Amino acid sequence: MNDEHYFVRDLLHIKEVKNVITIENDTQHKIVLWNYTDKNAIAQDKLNLLENFIREQGEKIEWINNYEVKYGYAQMTVEEVLRECLPPNTDIQTGFELVGHIAHLNLKDNLLPYKQIIVQVILDVL
Repeated sequence: MNDEHYFVRDLLHIKEVKNVITIENDTQHKIVLWNYTDKNAIAQDKLNLLENFIREQGEKIEWINNYEVKYGYAQMTVEEVLRECLPPNTDIQTGFELVGHIAHLNLKDNLLPYKQIIVQVILDVL
């Protein structure tokens, strides 16, 4: 097993957010953002592997359950932004094709009133 890559899926992956954070004025510690709300959400065998791997690297483990991650427009997907911008229960079609600098969209009739919003979101997010 390649231990270095075994836990990649468990890291928090948000666009433009590092999952390993250097603490300002602290060269001894780093914060690793996991894709779990707390360590109890990790299967015990995987948790044991993770803790052993970290110790083998000569590092100490301290679990922090609360860490604020700034999640805003720049980190959102097109679909997430449209779900926030369009009326609730709107069937959102996010399929589009990019050819160079041209985006091709086939919008359903229910989305035509929002076409300018949809295009702006696609331009902003991509």
